[in-house]
Amino acid sequence: MRVGVSVGERFELVRLAGQGGMGAVFEARDRETGDKVAIKIMNGASVEERARFDREARVLATLSHPAIVRYLGYGELDSGEPYLAMEWLSGEGLDARIARERLSVEETMALAERIAGALAIAHRHGIVHRDIKPSNIFLLDGDVRRAMLLDFGIARRASDPNVVTKTGVFMGTPGYVAPEQARGDRAVNARADVFALGCVLFECLAGKPAFTGQHVVAVLAKVLFEEVPKVSALRPGVPPALDMLIARMVAKQPEERLADGDAVMGALARVANDETTSEPPHTLRSKGALGSGEQRLVSVILVSAPKEVLPIDPLGMTMDSTGIAPLAALRAVARSYGARVEALADGSAALVLSGAGMATDQATQAARCALALQAMVPDAPMVLVTGRGVLSHALPVGEGIDRAAKLLREEELRRAKSEDAESGARRPVRLDELTAELLEARFVIEGSEEVRSLLGEAQAQDGSRLLLGRLTPCVGRERELSTLLALYEECASEPQARAVLVTGVAGIGKSRIRHELLQKLAASEPRPEIWLAQGDPTRTGAPFGMAAELLRRASSLHEEDPIEVRREKIRGAVTRHLGVDAGRVMELYGELVGAPWAAEEASTFLRAARKDPVLMGDQLRRGFEDFVSAASAARPVVLVLEDLHWADTPSVQLLDAALRLARERSLFVLALARPDVHERFPGLWADRGMQEIRLGELSRRASERLARHVLGDDAPPSLLARVVAQAAGNPFYLEELLRAVAEGQETALPKTVLAMLQARLEALPSEARWLLRAGSVFGETFWTGGVRALLGGESSVVDAGRWIETLVHRELLMRRRESRFPGEEELAFRHDLLRDVAYGALTEVDRALGHRLAAEWLEVAGERDAMVLAEHCERGEEREKAAVWFVRASTQALSANDFEAVLERTERAEACGADGGLLGEVRQAQAEAHFYRGELAEAARRAREAMQLLSPDSPLWFGAASAAAWAESSRGERRQLLGIAESMLERADREASPFTRRLAAMGWIARMLLRSGQRSAAETLTERFHQAPESARGEPIVRAEWAAVSATRALVEGDLEPSYEFFLEAARCFEEAEVDRFGISMRIYAALVLCDLGDHARAEEELATLVARAEAQCLPMLAASARHGLAEALAARGALAEARALLEDILETLTNAGLVLSAHDVRQFLALVLVRQGDSEAAERAAIEAVALVDAPPNRRCSYLATLARVLLACGRPAEALSAAEEATQLLEQIGALLSDEPLVRLVYAEALDANGQHERAKEALSAARAHLLGRAEKIGDPARRTRFLRAVPDNARTLTLAEAWLGASPGAA
Repeated sequence: MRVGVSVGERFELVRLAGQGGMGAVFEARDRETGDKVAIKIMNGASVEERARFDREARVLATLSHPAIVRYLGYGELDSGEPYLAMEWLSGEGLDARIARERLSVEETMALAERIAGALAIAHRHGIVHRDIKPSNIFLLDGDVRRAMLLDFGIARRASDPNVVTKTGVFMGTPGYVAPEQARGDRAVNARADVFALGCVLFECLAGKPAFTGQHVVAVLAKVLFEEVPKVSALRPGVPPALDMLIARMVAKQPEERLADGDAVMGALARVANDETTSEPPHTLRSKGALGSGEQRLVSVILVSAPKEVLPIDPLGMTMDSTGIAPLAALRAVARSYGARVEALADGSAALVLSGAGMATDQATQAARCALALQAMVPDAPMVLVTGRGVLSHALPVGEGIDRAAKLLREEELRRAKSEDAESGARRPVRLDELTAELLEARFVIEGSEEVRSLLGEAQAQDGSRLLLGRLTPCVGRERELSTLLALYEECASEPQARAVLVTGVAGIGKSRIRHELLQKLAASEPRPEIWLAQGDPTRTGAPFGMAAELLRRASSLHEEDPIEVRREKIRGAVTRHLGVDAGRVMELYGELVGAPWAAEEASTFLRAARKDPVLMGDQLRRGFEDFVSAASAARPVVLVLEDLHWADTPSVQLLDAALRLARERSLFVLALARPDVHERFPGLWADRGMQEIRLGELSRRASERLARHVLGDDAPPSLLARVVAQAAGNPFYLEELLRAVAEGQETALPKTVLAMLQARLEALPSEARWLLRAGSVFGETFWTGGVRALLGGESSVVDAGRWIETLVHRELLMRRRESRFPGEEELAFRHDLLRDVAYGALTEVDRALGHRLAAEWLEVAGERDAMVLAEHCERGEEREKAAVWFVRASTQALSANDFEAVLERTERAEACGADGGLLGEVRQAQAEAHFYRGELAEAARRAREAMQLLSPDSPLWFGAASAAAWAESSRGERRQLLGIAESMLERADREASPFTRRLAAMGWIARMLLRSGQRSAAETLTERFHQAPESARGEPIVRAEWAAVSATRALVEGDLEPSYEFFLEAARCFEEAEVDRFGISMRIYAALVLCDLGDHARAEEELATLVARAEAQCLPMLAASARHGLAEALAARGALAEARALLEDILETLTNAGLVLSAHDVRQFLALVLVRQGDSEAAERAAIEAVALVDAPPNRRCSYLATLARVLLACGRPAEALSAAEEATQLLEQIGALLSDEPLVRLVYAEALDANGQHERAKEALSAARAHLLGRAEKIGDPARRTRFLRAVPDNARTLTLAEAWLGASPGAA
């Protein structure tokens, strides 16, 4: 169509507004009114699409409501294409709005009232929309109060007699259809629209759909099986009345929902008036308590009929697809295996099994169910998956169904691409990795890691389970094997019938014991006959099932053998043992194993028995007893009964009789079972002298032997210890953990282990599981009061005390002797894997709620670790609270000098939305962390950002300014530092500024200015300080900072004695202010001044004390600083080896902690010690590493270069030494003065000049160095201390000695 063309004589096309596969939408002008209108023109449509277009036009012509787009006309173009004219809409779709941000409660209510009103009109006309979803709701000009309901293309009249939709046909969009639509039911009425609107309202408030999944099958299965969580669980603050209304709208059963749009309007009015609606169905939890819903271990079978492959992404599309299936037949198969089946409207069927014993048991049952289905629909793509699913008064649905749907989709695509696919051929069942691993011992599985297929069931095997493709040694079972061998020897030699029962929990190694024993028996003389049978949870009610399996093994029968072959094998086995009496037993044998003789061949006695079940039972027993007795008379017979706990009672009774009859024959019965076998068969073979061997956990040593065998002798001991501890003596767990490590999956627990443990927990009563889930929220350790809080406090339906006692008795929990919180009983999971499984069983909603409640309880209980509270708040989706706690946690990490943790925690605070002043705190903490890591530019940047974010009058702003000054001073950025000082002076005039914090910060910045040589600016701050009120200047923290200023001023001026005294005064003031960290720091500075004065013995004593103080207060960085000073004192008195060892230890500590700057300071002094030891090569390495610091501040780089120059002189490379010394000297001239290394810089420059033959320049440099040194000495009043300064400090003494030699200067000219 062209612009300007007339449509129906009334409308004129203006422009193309949009185009799709079925047609186009034009902007047009209504010639009658002049209004802008929308013209939808269809082209190339199918008959069904044309019918849908016509239907939409008829419905719109019928309905009139402000929220329904206004119908203007309908007809056909001259070309025969249909068109529909409607009012023009300008705005955006609700889906676009939700993608941008959630709606508020008020907006959601307005939207609900508007759309419910539109539905009320439609429902009064008997019209059901059938496709309500966010993309079909349009917001005029973006206003939710002017929402419009669009697309009535699949709408139907509920009572339309012409509706031809068949059962199994699906119309709608997967995530919004009601369960009855998902099934393809015919009776779809207004309640389906109520369900869809409820899903839309849920999404408006929660910000995500009620039902999600990557594949259509997964979404439809959730619609059928999964309960929608309360909106309030995902968005606290939603009014309870609205919360309950939405829950009622999305009820699974149509009769439990509101009837229609009018009913929804009435309910919304009650919500607006704050009236509670009736409680929705299946509401179990009280507000502020974990619900009964849990993630259960589920097996999911998905099967789809052969069909064309669906579109790649049909989730958002309105679908129309025909279903499959003989549903009654599917349900019959499912029922026989304990599964529930639903036919999904996209043409698939979903079967779900849960609660079928241990993980291996459930997988076995599901596999047999899948094989039975495969026999029914051999050409249908089918998958079997084991995973977790949410259970809350419905079938479990969750990641299990999601993975199954994904796998089914892959299988459909794979088959569609397969060129050799033959229609009608039997296809294998596709498995996921976990299911394949759970089934590998009992089923035939083929394929690669990418594609695993179930082919069928295997016979009971004599072999042992392989680990990484090979057998492993049997460890830790020597005593049990010896007992079994001794009992067998007794049985064979006496002869005497023996029965042995080996019991143990799943995975404890019963099958391995059986394998090892049979290996030894097979090599013995005489070699016994070994018949095996295995119990089956799906066949426990089949009489003589296990006995029949034994006989099949005795005669090597196979299901695929023709019946004639089977009869011949039976004849041979029976004749061999019974001779002339073989006929009767042979016939009974055939009845038992499913190879009966034909009626015309049967004896008179067999024909009679077939007519009398009681007689047949008696004869079968007698035949079995006779055969076993005869076989064991000839040579030893070993009957192996695996999984006896699943045996049928008649078989157990048969074996009891056989043991009695063959009591003096070589019959050895080895039964293996779980401990609950005694509950199923009380007094099992008690009259036959049965002996029981209970398998316990493997010892630690045995577990280590196996681990070392698998991982090799070079495996790290820490890895072995961790794996052994996790396995807790369970061989199955240990093997799976070792498999994971060998395959490079050390951090993830094997799914097989988790599945087995989850099944174990699922065997507990629901209240016990509920309590364990609540405890798991806290971690491996929890408290009785905390659990009660999560379970609803006084109103809880769970008796926490009773179940804790039970779980402690069952050795799942253990009590701690001491509790972190006084008055609270502290408990722990006996095994960390159990905690992981219990935590994994929490639903998504309960997990978030549990962490919120845990944070509240822990805060009240007195939790001091901010990181714990931050983690709980973050996982509880309380991002604002989490951000606050992460900032506090970063402060705690800063106190512990854990700078990596500071950065990680502040990043998480930002991720949680920290802004404004809180973001300013984040930046300040980051600035300090970056500074200590030696990342000075980043430290300065973060500190400046903190100053911009924080309130100028807050104490925190002054802290940020101090951090910025520290970073800029260390970088040598004098101009930037001066700018910070000017900002500080501006704040000094603001009355709102806190005096104490402001004056302390001024002192800190003045100190930085002095260190960088900006004395004038420092004095300006000092003058402003003295103008402050005396009361403020008298605060201990203020006196401390300004005493440190005086100490620094004196140090810069070379006046060491007053500097020492001022540092001590600063220390005392900091300690008075209870800031011990800075107090220790000031005392370290004072001790270093003692080193500069040459008083090394006293400095060594002081520093040793300070090391102990810092370590006692967990201040590792200060401890490292004190130890560094101690090393300088040791080196000065000649203890070079001791100093070197100490420096190397400090260097390792600082490097591991990421303290780059401090580590380079240590390298510098280590190089000086090494060169004095004569280890020039090591000295050079250390010096070069120090100089290599890219972001080193000028004063430090000056010292590093001087050290490198000294090392290069010792290495005999004078030219390189002079280059380094000259650069160091230039930096010294720029800086003006160094606090401690200036004598080194001046001396080494003179030495380097002399080594390069520049003797006159060397003398000039040395003369300047001597003058500088003597100038400092003159300021020392005590003659003895002055002499010690000149003679006891190595660089000072060498300067004077060289001056005497080169210049003829008197050494005493001080």
